Amino acid sequence: MPQSRRPSSLFSSSSPPLITPNNSLKNASPAKQEHARLEVENAEDDLVQKTEVAITLMKTVLENPEPIKNLNELAKAQLLYFSTAAEALSTVQGEIDELSVAAEGQYRSVKSPSFSNSPHSRPLESPATTEVPL
Repeated sequence: MPQSRRPSSLFSSSSPPLITPNNSLKNASPAKQEHARLEVENAEDDLVQKTEVAITLMKTVLENPEPIKNLNELAKAQLLYFSTAAEALSTVQGEIDELSVAAEGQYRSVKSPSFSNSPHSRPLESPATTEVPL
C-alpha cells in the first residue's frame, strides 16, 4: 500500500485549523486538550487508512472484471432459482386451496345436524300461520 501524506491535524499550529475547538475544550486543562488532539489525530489516521483501502479495492474492481461477472452470474442463478420456487409454490398453494375448500365442505356436511331424520322432528310452522290464543 502506498504511503500517503497525512493530512494536517485539525489543531496543528502550522496551518489554520479546519475546526475550531468549542468553548469547553478551550477552558479545559492542557492534559484534556492534548487527549482531545490525540483522539482527532487518531481518527484522521484511521480515515486516511480506510480511504486508501477503499481506493485500492475500487481500483482492483475496475482492473479485473471477473468479480463483477461472478456477481452477475450469482444474481442470474438466484433469480432463476427463486422464480422457479415461486412458480412451484404458487402451483402448490392453488392445489392446497382446492383441497381446503373440499375438506371444509365435507367437514360441514358431516357435522351439520340433519333434523329431518330425527324421530322428534316436525315441520317448522311459519309465524304468519301460527294462531296465538287470546
